[in-house]
This record gives sequence, structure tokens and C-alpha cells, in this order.
Amino acid sequence: MYRTKSYAAYTALCVALISSFAPLALPMSAIANSVRPPVKDGPGGRTSGGSRPGDCLGRNSITALIPAAQTKSLTTDRYPTLFFHVPPTTAKTAEFVLQNENKQQVYRTKLRLAAQPGIASFKLPAVVTSGLTAGKNYRWFFSVVCNEAAPDKSGNPFVMGWIKHVNPSPALVQQLRQASPRDRVALYKQSGFWYEALSTLAQLRRSYPRDAALAADWANLLGSAGLNRVAREPLVQFSTLEPIDIAQK
Repeated sequence: MYRTKSYAAYTALCVALISSFAPLALPMSAIANSVRPPVKDGPGGRTSGGSRPGDCLGRNSITALIPAAQTKSLTTDRYPTLFFHVPPTTAKTAEFVLQNENKQQVYRTKLRLAAQPGIASFKLPAVVTSGLTAGKNYRWFFSVVCNEAAPDKSGNPFVMGWIKHVNPSPALVQQLRQASPRDRVALYKQSGFWYEALSTLAQLRRSYPRDAALAADWANLLGSAGLNRVAREPLVQFSTLEPIDIAQK
């Protein structure tokens, strides 16, 4: 909303007067909803940005299901599965972009969004890419396309994060072979392989949707990553995100 100079000056004066008498305190939720942190150049936690939430998401925002700490955003898979919470939106499509450490685009795909909101997954396809190189950091972006006709998509709401492919130790490989699917989740998490912990547990929840213990495990796993807000959101079917136009550059 545009403001006149006089209104802006009046607002600034009011804030100054209030601040002189008492500290200005806002709930963390209010700060999180009003501030869009900038994109980071180096490995770090999840980051969001783009246009204002009201453009096609109402008061909601898309959320990447990754921990805030990059040290936990590891994968044993050259073709990992990533999870995103997509709230109700008027948008029909989304875009996923993968960059290497030099900010060169190595993969890009357009995705079709289903009408049903929830937590959806996207697996990096082996038929299109050569996979992640072990020991290398990659940065990915997931954005919701609010206006298909707009030539400039830079204002679309997005989330981004870093991912690193690491080969598991022989000891961990042996433990995983002997463990039950549920125990593998704990092993992956303890070893810092977040993506495998999440995808393994998601598969279990899809197979046993009424299992209370698995539901509790899911809530605890997301809670450990600061994702309590979406822990109760439904796991939507894989068909929610469908590649419709794949391109490499």
C-alpha cells in the first residue's frame, strides 16, 4: 500500500514516541510473517522470499521440510526426494531449480500443483540428471508461479535450501541393512541424513496411515527441525507434483 509523505512522517513520529516510553515487542510469529529474509550465498538453513504472501497464497506461505541447520541437510542418495508443504493457493504450477556450488543451473523443471493442499514430495529424476556428486554442495529453489503470463517470475514466493550428497560409512550401511524400516529413520537422523530420515518415515506413514506410533514419530521428526507448524498437515499423494515441462541448462 502506498503512503503519502505526510502519513509516513506521522507514523515515524508515533513510533519514536512509543519507543521512548517502552520497548517495542512483537510476537515472533508476527515478525516471521512480515519479514522475508534474503537469499544466502553460502550453505545455511532454509530460506524463503519472493513476493508478498497475499499474491497467490493468501496469508500462507510455502514451507520446505528441511532443518534450519545445514549440517543436517545431507543425503545418501544421488537422486534425493525433497518435501514441501504447499498451502491452499490459486497458483496452478510451481518450478524447481537445482544449482551447483558455482551457482550454475544443473536442473530445472516445471511442476503441476494439485488443488489439494498438504505435504508433497519431488524426487530428482535419474533419467534426466547425472545425480548429485558426492562431497559437493547444491542449492535448490522451489517457487510457486503466481502469474503464468508475467514475463518476470522473480517476484514469485519461493523457498530455498542446500543439500549435500555424502556416502554413508560401511558401519552405517551394515546397521541400515539389519534395522527395521522404523529404526532406519532413527539411524538416518542420528547420522545427519535428514532427507533419508524424512522420506523413509513418509513412506511408512503412507503405508500405515492409521498407525499412531508413526504419526508420533512424524511429529517428533518435524518438531526437531522446527517444523511443528506443518507437522499435522496431510501427506498428499505423489501425483500432487507432476513434472510437465523438463529442461536442462
